[in-house]
Amino acid sequence: MINVVHTKQGKSFKGLVAYLLEGEKGKENPDRVAWTATRNLATGRPRMAARVMAATAMDQARLKQEAGISNRGRKSRNHVLHYTLSPEPGLARRLTREEWMEAIDGSLAAIGEKSGQKGGRKGKKGRTAVRDQFASEHQVLIVAHKDTDEWHAHIVVNRVHPEHGVMLPSSDDFLKLSRWAEKFQRQHGDTVSAPDRKTNNEARDKGQKVYGKKRKPRDIYELEEHARANHPEALKLQAEQQKKDAALARESAQTRQRCKQEWKALEAAHRDKLQELEETTAKEINTACRAIQNEYAPRWRDLHQRQRIDVEAFERQEDTLLGQARNALVSLISLRGAVNVIWSQGARIEAFLKKQRREKLRLDREERRLKREAKARIQRQQRTKKIEIGLRYRLTREETILAHQMDKAAVRSAWKTRIADRKQAWREHHQRMAARPPEQSYGRQTTVADERTREILASHEKRMKRLADKKKERNDDERSGRER
Repeated sequence: MINVVHTKQGKSFKGLVAYLLEGEKGKENPDRVAWTATRNLATGRPRMAARVMAATAMDQARLKQEAGISNRGRKSRNHVLHYTLSPEPGLARRLTREEWMEAIDGSLAAIGEKSGQKGGRKGKKGRTAVRDQFASEHQVLIVAHKDTDEWHAHIVVNRVHPEHGVMLPSSDDFLKLSRWAEKFQRQHGDTVSAPDRKTNNEARDKGQKVYGKKRKPRDIYELEEHARANHPEALKLQAEQQKKDAALARESAQTRQRCKQEWKALEAAHRDKLQELEETTAKEINTACRAIQNEYAPRWRDLHQRQRIDVEAFERQEDTLLGQARNALVSLISLRGAVNVIWSQGARIEAFLKKQRREKLRLDREERRLKREAKARIQRQQRTKKIEIGLRYRLTREETILAHQMDKAAVRSAWKTRIADRKQAWREHHQRMAARPPEQSYGRQTTVADERTREILASHEKRMKRLADKKKERNDDERSGRER
């Protein structure tokens, strides 16, 4: 019985209400409004209601402070909640205003939450709701439209509570409205409207993902709906437009895929160059160190040979007293040994070996110093090359970004042209159908009401007039009573 259009959130009460009352800028149609109503507002005037809701939203911090609620946490400027209720085709003008309000009040009571622990994902602990809060407690403006074949109602909700300033919990609001619509449908014995609703809700209860159809832009939808029919030209035009859309969609997808591959190739090439530079640097360092090592190999052989000869000479002199005296004198003067080298053979040997260790250490330090200098020189060269690689990468990256932006701009331009061509094609088709006699425009939809629709509209207008007359009589009676 009731179809729900997807909910949307926004920031401007003024802009939304102006659109609902007059239509798009440049295509104003004040006659599109059938009636308006408000909830939890002291005024019934739509524009004044928009200003009151905007003032309440701007005063959110003060409302929270007076209610003793902390103003910390995440902030949201999307104070506007907007959704639409639309009955099934052919039923809209059989609904009275009271029936409309029953459906609207029921939908408002479905959006929100009760206090208590909320479930989390994958076993995680969810948040705790501290209060019951539903859209029926908030400021609401209702605008019913009659500018299409089926009347429908737009509901504008101020998400800021007028008393304590807390934002209306609106997570899964469309799913809540879908479940409410299913219940409302059962209560009124309707089994025709939205046949997939029950199936989708049962799938959601089982934890399955339900994917809805992507909505078309409103202007495209209206143009297509006015010309949609069983007429062969309309079906042919629809097939042609869908084929062109699919072709452009494939081109757009190919452009996105190409951009993604270019980014991957650019990043991979940059990583490969850095890795190659590191490997080359390591090889050059190893080569330089090996060259220095080969250069010092003869000096090490000479040192080892000379030290072995010195050891043999030292040992031969230790066999005689004169030789021991000479070794002691050398150890005391040249090797700067302690005085005990005069009578201690062990001290003389220690001083002699200490001298040889100093010679090895001196040569080793010299070799290590040359290796460090060579390594530092190669690393400086590597850093310079790395900077050059980084500069080339950033330059190539900027060029790639510019090229991709141009590609994306070309895709957007192509889609704008495609949408404009589609609009023009449907507009021309609609004009051709409108210019034909009714007997030649089989399947053409029209915005002109038939006799049955005129009768229903006339009956509704008479009922509204009677209600207005009764209200005027009551006001006159009350005024005359006060005067007496």
